[in-house]
Amino acid sequence: MFIRAVSHPRRGQGVFALRFIAAAIIAGTISGILGFLLTRLYPAAVAARAVRFPAPFWVSTVLLAAGSLMLHRACGYVRVERQRPFRRCLFAALITGTAFVGVQSCGLWRLLASRSPGATASGGEEFVFVMTTLHCAHFTLAQLMLVFVVLRARADAYDHEGYWGVVVCAWFWHFLGGVWGVLLATFGIFAWFDRYAQPL
Repeated sequence: MFIRAVSHPRRGQGVFALRFIAAAIIAGTISGILGFLLTRLYPAAVAARAVRFPAPFWVSTVLLAAGSLMLHRACGYVRVERQRPFRRCLFAALITGTAFVGVQSCGLWRLLASRSPGATASGGEEFVFVMTTLHCAHFTLAQLMLVFVVLRARADAYDHEGYWGVVVCAWFWHFLGGVWGVLLATFGIFAWFDRYAQPL
């Protein structure tokens, strides 16, 4: 009686799921630790009547743009079957995304801690805080998508004939970058209004 080895696709899927969960936990933990350390190293400014743009938001903007560029380049590399630079760009995007969540968390904390007790007349701080929190929550989803894509890339799941998951991840990141640009513009409008607009 011959016993033939049979592959178990479900077992492989289970191993991949465990790796995904572990990688997602690691990325989230690193983001949390980074955010916590930044809030300790750079305390919030004293509460002021005018809307203030937290400095960490400038850093997170650069990180968001860098990650978007890395994903764009990753899409270009996989189209021409250059696997090594493709994976490097994906990993670099994951690093910038993880750093973005940590820095953005610090920016949110500083924005919340520096609010004046009476709130501004325009309500700009409240609006920007809520919208930025929602943006950070959606970006956490993008970070999880990127973790999934990175693990799939390590398993040789993408080539020049099939890389739809990479494209979806990249465009979601680009979309969130556009939303962040709108939030920055809105923040600037509220800051200008609080600083220069005179009551009638």
